Amino acid sequence: GVMTLDPKVVRGNLTKIIKKTPSAEQWNAIEAPLEPGLIVAGAGTGKTTVMAARIAWLIMTGQMSPDRILCLTFTTKATGELQSRVRSYLPAAIKFAQEAGFHSADEMGEPTILTYNAFGSRLLKEHALRLGLEPGARVVVDATRYQLGMRVVCNTALDLSAYGFTSVDAVSDLMKLDDQLANYLIEPDTLIASDQRTIEMLDAVEKPQTITEAMRSTSAKRIALAQLVKDFRDAKISADIIDYSDQIRLSAKAALSSTSMQQLLKEQFGVVLLDEYQDTGIGQKVLLQALFGNGHPVTAVGDPCQAIYGWRGAEITNMDMFPGDFPISVEPFEPAKQFNLTGNRRSGENILAAAN
Repeated sequence: GVMTLDPKVVRGNLTKIIKKTPSAEQWNAIEAPLEPGLIVAGAGTGKTTVMAARIAWLIMTGQMSPDRILCLTFTTKATGELQSRVRSYLPAAIKFAQEAGFHSADEMGEPTILTYNAFGSRLLKEHALRLGLEPGARVVVDATRYQLGMRVVCNTALDLSAYGFTSVDAVSDLMKLDDQLANYLIEPDTLIASDQRTIEMLDAVEKPQTITEAMRSTSAKRIALAQLVKDFRDAKISADIIDYSDQIRLSAKAALSSTSMQQLLKEQFGVVLLDEYQDTGIGQKVLLQALFGNGHPVTAVGDPCQAIYGWRGAEITNMDMFPGDFPISVEPFEPAKQFNLTGNRRSGENILAAAN
């Protein structure tokens, strides 16, 4: 039988297990209920401690078995750090839970800790067929991607020189546009249609000025590039090649269109922790919303002052939008709760004052 645990006992043991004493603020976030929540954590407020401790707390209180916890981070370095931290206390956390009458099984696996890209990659492997991709498609890096791009540019029927492109420029611009469209989940055809409308509008101008001409040529150039992006994407698919920009874009496409994929992932991962949420792009947000929206227990952790991946299409607004994007309930509407970590453990007050 499952006994009810005295929170003081759990706290005492958790503190011993993770070898740190959380502050009152940190405890609030660690012990947040199993529902969507946003932890706003400034630099040095111990967010890794909070994430690791929340994982321990969920296991120790019998709310979640370790193998049903998913944690996504941005860099392989962050993944490694969190993994080694979790592994260092996992046996003790499981033992505590078992002694409390939870988790009768001896083998309980461990939390899945991945980068956002690795998660996209894994989803594509497991659900490739839903998109007409081969499960064995290789994820490629820049050199192969560049070769493929060059092939598309050399074989195109478009007269690129008419738009002032050298083939090298065309390849690099085509790849940039592919990335941007993927980040914002916009189809090349949508962009083409929008630029065609712009051109029609500009052509209707009575007395065109230099700026009208410049705008017209920009739109014409972008239509040509978007056409190349379509060819490039077809070429990638026929070569069974996937690149980083495809991973999130294609997994989001699969997730949005497949309810069985949504069901499967919610069953597989009963709780989801999203690290560095301020650096996620639109595509990542849409993917996560499709899979884990609608009140599933998602905890996002982010520092609004540390958005470093703006150049990758990260949207700082994702942080502000989280409570509404991942509401606790839709009908009646109840936004995710927010927890603020303000106390700083790493630096003296004076350094922080200067930093702020």
